[in-house]
Amino acid sequence: FEDDVDDFQGTIGSSPARDAAGPGRVIASPNADLNIVSNRAAEPVGSNGYSPAAFNTLNAEGKNPQLANGVQDVINQIQAKCQAKGGPISVALVGHGVPGAIQIGNTRITLSPRPNTNDMTPAQFHTAIDKIAAGGNAGAQCVKAIDFYSCNTGRNTPGQTQGTDFLNAMQ
Repeated sequence: FEDDVDDFQGTIGSSPARDAAGPGRVIASPNADLNIVSNRAAEPVGSNGYSPAAFNTLNAEGKNPQLANGVQDVINQIQAKCQAKGGPISVALVGHGVPGAIQIGNTRITLSPRPNTNDMTPAQFHTAIDKIAAGGNAGAQCVKAIDFYSCNTGRNTPGQTQGTDFLNAMQ
């Protein structure tokens, strides 16, 4: 994974192409029991190339990434992995972000769900992944750690606290 500060990694609409001479740093890919990446095929038109690049990187490293079309897919995959393992797992979730939200496919985990969508609040998402839902270990802890890989999810805009509020809601 590469983090390019104040630089375009992919292009969105008419935005300029990535400046290869700009600032950047390489960060280690996630080490998690389950790596889930937003499926670009389910993302809104105009999404950049982060999701396929992240998926390809994780796949090349042998980390068996899974695609998700939306937040419910993420929940289903987490629950299945917890049930199969019989105990808590670590999760890396790769998607697109704005302050206080992460988008997976066509839905978001957000403090402000959009009308007429299947968006979830952090509290709803937390409840859905907190305990193993079925099987012999139903009710046991499901997720021991979740890391979000996205732009701006934990960021606050001037005078606002949506990034901080999102992260606090996920603790």
